Amino acid sequence: ARTTMPVQLWLSSAQRYTRKPTALFENFWGCQEDHPARLHDEAAMRAQMRRYVYRHAAWGRCMQTWWYAYTSAPYLLTYNGNWFTPAYDLTTLRYSAAGFPVEKAKIDRFEALFLTSEIAPSRLLMLQPVDTMLAQGTRPAAYDEWLAWHALLFPRNLLYEMLPDAWFANGVASFDIADVVILPAATHLAAAVTTRLVDFARSGGTLIAAGPPGLYDD
Repeated sequence: ARTTMPVQLWLSSAQRYTRKPTALFENFWGCQEDHPARLHDEAAMRAQMRRYVYRHAAWGRCMQTWWYAYTSAPYLLTYNGNWFTPAYDLTTLRYSAAGFPVEKAKIDRFEALFLTSEIAPSRLLMLQPVDTMLAQGTRPAAYDEWLAWHALLFPRNLLYEMLPDAWFANGVASFDIADVVILPAATHLAAAVTTRLVDFARSGGTLIAAGPPGLYDD
């Protein structure tokens, strides 16, 4: 659950550069942005689901989600996939299966807007240190730090772009797209990435480098 939305931001950033569509097949995890505080609040969860679907539509993503109609799975006694306490289970069909076309109708009203709109890229860039992440393997300091930054930024509605560092080394992307660059625990950096980061900082950009960056060459 904690990785769903960070990965969606990462995919969306890559999608804008590659001009290729992405698809999502999931089991409702990403829409639980208020979990667990409002897990049993039906109105909040329904609004959250719509917001989640709207966001993916604005990102230009093809999406398929699972909508639970009813199941007798034992875990629903403590964790209900329909976002209701066990007291509501007898009326699950009323809220879930019958509720789906109502929610879909609300989304359909915005379809034309979504199909003709593009999301404005953020000027906040999270650099994905690919070589570092490969080198760290099962001790993923850079990965954990990315998730920690996401937990700080996303609840404050501070969306960010995330692109691989190699794209800046080979010229696919330029740091001109950003005002602020966050570099999470990148112990392995190609020389070209380091050079371009230094140029970015010297030209007035803000660089936040957590951990000792560039201890090892590529």
